[in-house]
Amino acid sequence: MLKVFETFIFIIVGTFIGITVGALPGLTATSTIALLIPITFYVDTIPAFALLLAIYNAALMAGSYAAIIVGIPGTPAATATRLDGYSMALRGKGSEALIIATISSFVGTCVSLIFLFTVSEPLARLSLFFNSPEYFSLALLGLVICSGVSGGSMVKGLIGAFLGLFLAAVGLDPVGGIPRFTFGFFELFEGIPYIPAMIGIFGLGEVFAHLSSLSKSNNISVTKESLGRFVLPRWQKITGLLPTMLRGGLIGTFVGMVPGLGGNVAAFLHYGLTKNTSKKESIGFGEGNPKGVAASESANNGVTGGALVPLLAFGIPGDSVAAVLLGALRIAGLQTGYKLFQEHKITLYMIFSSLGVANVMMLVLGFIFIRAYVKLLNTPRYLLYPLIGILCLVGSISVRGIIFDAIVALLFGLLGWTTLKLKIPRVTLVLGLILGPMLEENFRRSMLISQHSPMIFLKHPISLAFLIASGAVIGFSLTLRPRASSSS
Repeated sequence: MLKVFETFIFIIVGTFIGITVGALPGLTATSTIALLIPITFYVDTIPAFALLLAIYNAALMAGSYAAIIVGIPGTPAATATRLDGYSMALRGKGSEALIIATISSFVGTCVSLIFLFTVSEPLARLSLFFNSPEYFSLALLGLVICSGVSGGSMVKGLIGAFLGLFLAAVGLDPVGGIPRFTFGFFELFEGIPYIPAMIGIFGLGEVFAHLSSLSKSNNISVTKESLGRFVLPRWQKITGLLPTMLRGGLIGTFVGMVPGLGGNVAAFLHYGLTKNTSKKESIGFGEGNPKGVAASESANNGVTGGALVPLLAFGIPGDSVAAVLLGALRIAGLQTGYKLFQEHKITLYMIFSSLGVANVMMLVLGFIFIRAYVKLLNTPRYLLYPLIGILCLVGSISVRGIIFDAIVALLFGLLGWTTLKLKIPRVTLVLGLILGPMLEENFRRSMLISQHSPMIFLKHPISLAFLIASGAVIGFSLTLRPRASSSS
């Protein structure tokens, strides 16, 4: 009973943090979750993951606040919401747009939760048929898909992936036990410390990027005219939008299962589909149509559960937040795959249930404090980002208690800032860092089993299928982008 109460408190706290993070442009759920991962060392598994998932879900929803009220998306996934949400705010219907966005996010997460409960365990059964060649080919496919679809060029995506793989090689050789790329630092013998690296890439990297352009990101002013009167939309309007919300949840779930796509792709995909299939209405899309807000926000939050399915079944994260959560699972001693469902089934489904409760709390707190959270947009940026930077440094040393980890966080912060400048997808770098040990271990094990014959990867049908899929993704990405550039 005490643990249930503790978990509920953590869900409330996580929802507050998530809405706060999502409402402020420039802050992300990924950096916040990376900053709070050390809490898994000191708190039981269920409350800790309830906190992290509550932040994840609420931040995706709250990214619509700034997008609707001031036309600046709080998160990249809220960019599609801005198209109609900001137009509604200009017409004095900002509060109505915020309410529709909140309800749509709730419905999208509900749909993804159904899939999380029903699909993840049967899918994890497939891992029983996996050996070293299959795991190597699957990890390779995850990296290739992420590199090809995460934005920018395929080449830049692969650069990020290979950089992550190189960083994953730091530490003791898993076979020979020989130090590699440690430069005499004993602190690196176990590899690059995961938490400081994540905090640096996603936390300090964002801080450096925003501080470097602080003059361009002046303070935002929220007006009463844009909010309008706080009146709940008519029930007929909500029920009329419900089919759009349910379809958005489905699309978001399936998009979330593909590594590297994420909420931004899901939101624009469903927004475009809704726009092209809807009948002509009095208010067009992009001019303040509530259906546009419902379409983007439901698909956006549908990614939440979808991204967790491949993470739990195969250890392949669906997006950057799921990649950070994979590290939290490893810290908690939970191994992904069907073994996770066999040995920790109750714990796992309690975590799923906590996400459902967090979704309800997001809806309730979103309604109650919607105006208060919008006022957060007036927070001075010159005070906000230095404070976040200090919290990142404190969080980086909270696990091992050594200054070396703060230095690692700073270096990875510079790396994260550089990748932002060069438009190298950070998610590919992170996946390379996470999947690197899995790739190397299973590759070397396969080569030992086959007496150094690479044909072992082709003799296993599942491994061969993954390799063919990787080649198809690379070929498709290389042929599609020249056509897109020539047509633009």
